Formats: sequence, structure tokens, C-alpha cells
Amino acid sequence: MIIGIVGGGIGGLALAIALQRHGIGSIVFEKDTSFNARSQGYGLTMQQGGRAISALGLMSTMTKEGQTSSSHFIFNSQGQIVLFWGTTSSADASVWQPNRNCHISRQRLRNALLQELDPTLCQVLWGFEVSHFEQRGGRVVVFAGPDDARSIYEMDGLVACDGIRSGIRHRLRNEPLKFLGTFVILGIFEDGISPIFRERMVQMSDGLARIFIMPYDAGRSMWQLSFPMELEAAVSLARSGAENLRLEALRQCRSFHPPIPELLARTEATLITGYPVYDREPMATGLDGSSLVTLLGDAAHPMSPFKGQGANQALIDAVDLAEAIARTSPEQLAQAFREYERRMILRTTPKVLASRAAISSLHCAAFVDSDCQLRRRGYPRVGEMAELLRSLSDRSMGIWSSAEDLAQACSLQNKIMARGSVMRQPAVCEDDRVHEPEPKEDAANQKPRHNRV
Repeated sequence: MIIGIVGGGIGGLALAIALQRHGIGSIVFEKDTSFNARSQGYGLTMQQGGRAISALGLMSTMTKEGQTSSSHFIFNSQGQIVLFWGTTSSADASVWQPNRNCHISRQRLRNALLQELDPTLCQVLWGFEVSHFEQRGGRVVVFAGPDDARSIYEMDGLVACDGIRSGIRHRLRNEPLKFLGTFVILGIFEDGISPIFRERMVQMSDGLARIFIMPYDAGRSMWQLSFPMELEAAVSLARSGAENLRLEALRQCRSFHPPIPELLARTEATLITGYPVYDREPMATGLDGSSLVTLLGDAAHPMSPFKGQGANQALIDAVDLAEAIARTSPEQLAQAFREYERRMILRTTPKVLASRAAISSLHCAAFVDSDCQLRRRGYPRVGEMAELLRSLSDRSMGIWSSAEDLAQACSLQNKIMARGSVMRQPAVCEDDRVHEPEPKEDAANQKPRHNRV
């Protein structure tokens, strides 16, 4: 069989590798003219995609290229500790396991996927946009290539991996994107601004605007600032350029304790981007039963970044779809696609909905309330943890504290954890962004906010 793959991002390349590991050939149609033709996103956190990473043979790449984090701290806008968890140093997390967090830039992962491709089984066509496709006699005919030189390809099946604004999905199911009332600004900065950002994930919030910081590569971290915004203003801001994005970030974080404002001010403009947050209603059913086309990744289940499941689920899609194709024949490929879609919808629908719900739980007063956080995260020893947090507050522990003091705080927390007969760690990062429980907003704690878009 030969499978056509529309899109050379992480999901499309992962599918090509997964297919070649079953001895199945593919052609990847990528409309970008080269690997570096445009930005391919910032960093992501691999966790639930660990099984897929292992199945794709990329465990050594993640160990070599990825950045581990030892702990996670949440601060309020005054820099005081709201909650934290983790180990005392990154040495405890130096070897990545699929059930732990590992951070890697999208382009590094994408390049690692490209390097794994076998040219005898997979051909990547750069600058080839799919303009049209149709099903003829048990095959899919694809028209693709530069505008002035379209070519015709016959495939056994076609997989759309062309992202949230997938042209393939638009033709098959013209379902609208759903704006989630939120804007995100991203940037990459040098870790030297503060030791707090080395080897840690950090969040700070004023109960509405929230910044999330995680390791990006050796010597650099990335930040993600998110806040509510109306659609018209969000679209305008996204088009306004990097300096205007920085100014808006500084405005949103004007009350945040140092070093957050300095971090934003010192981030290079070329490393700042921003976008409105969208998703789609989850698919209720698969595609038409006889269709030799299917969807993967954001083309199938776009979701907000706040549960961080986008890349993980795309990798799992790739492995699952390749296994389904490998178990069938060309004559039964449509049925294999439908079975893959059925399982994919069951797996990803809760992720889409939880990612949408996380917007509320991350951008509310309860997020910076330690007692609320302890209850929502399922600590059975809430009293002891609350006492530890009060003790740290009395000792003026905060975002300004030394790395040694923060490690000591983790050590004290772990002693409390160890005393619990049945104790689970608090929720951790899932892929690109932080994992939060279902929102339980306390309206009484909401303060009126003014001068916000």
C-alpha cells in the first residue's frame, strides 16, 4: 500500500515513520517550501505520548534533546507560593520515562522525525500543496504541487494531517471553529534572568491573566501568557506584530512581581508570537463509511493548549492509525479507517472538552487560592500541606527565593507525601501545557476587573 499524508508537521511525519515500521510506503505532501520556511511552534511537554515515542523509536532522541524539569511552582501575582510539587533537583529526573515530563521544542522533535524517515519507503514533497482529491475505483487521486506544475498521484488512502484549519476536513465536514474567549502570547528567553526558571515549571497568576514558564532547551525557557479577550480584539492583536504583543503582555502583567515584567521586556521580538485560542466540537461519528480519507491530529480534534494534549494525541493517532492500516488490506482500508476513527474519537473527546474547561480553572481567583488548589488536587493531608505553605509564607519564601530554598521546600513536601498511606501526586503537565482539574470557580472570590479587553 501507498498512503498519502497531507501535512509535514509532527503528526504527519510520525505517521510516515509508524507506517514504515510496518513496511508500508507513504508520500508526504507539505505546502511549505522547506523545513525552516515558517515557525512551527514553540515547546511542548511529552508525557501521555510516551508510548507513541517509544513505538516510533525516538526514546533516545527525547533523552538527548529533551529538557527535564524537577519541580513545579505556582505563585500569585505578588510572588507568594500558592502550591508546589516535585523532586529536589533535576538529577532525580535526568532520564526521561514515558510517565514523566520531558520538554522539547517542536522543531527539534520534527527534525528528529525527519531524520528517522527511510527514503525507500517515504517521500517528502516540499512545496506541494494538495489542491484537489477524489475517490476513483477503490483509489484516491490527489492533485498536488506548485501552482504552476500540478501533478497527479494515486494512493490507496489519504490522511489529513494539515492542522486546525485543515482544507481536507473543510471539504469533508464544513464544521466551524469555536473561539474560546482567550488569547495566548508566547516567547523564548535566556534562563539567566532568574535561577527560578532553571529545571522548573513556574506559573504566576493574578486570578485572570496567567503566565506559564517551562524549560525549552539548554539555557533557555519559554513562557506562555494567557488571558480573556473578545474575538474582534484577539484577531486584531494577532495581526499587530511582535512589539504590540509584547506591550499587551506587559500590560496584562503590570501587577506581577519581578522578574516577570523584566522577562517579558527582555524577550527578543523575533521570538514572540500570539494567537486567539480555538477548538472544534468533538466529532460525534467517523467519516463516510466508504471514504478512503481520514483525519489525524489537529485536523481531527483541535483543542486548546491548556491541557497540553495536542502533540501527544497526534502522536498516539499516528501509531494507532498505522497499526490499523497494517492489519488490513487495500480492499478493507475504509473499514480500518472507520475503526481507527471510532477509537480516536473515544480517546480524544474527553481531552478536547477538558482542555476547554481548563480555561475557566486556570483563569480564576480559585487558581491562586492554596486551600482551593489543595482540595481540587486531591491531597488527603490537606491540613499538613496548608501548614507547610503557611510556614513557608512566614519565612518569606517566594519567587525571589534561592534554588536551594525551593529544593528544600520540595523535600519538606515529599516527607508529608511519604506519610500518606494512599497518596497521589498532584496533577502534572500533560504535553504542551499544564494539566488542571475540572473548574470549581467561587464567584464570591471573583474581584471586579476593569480596563481589560
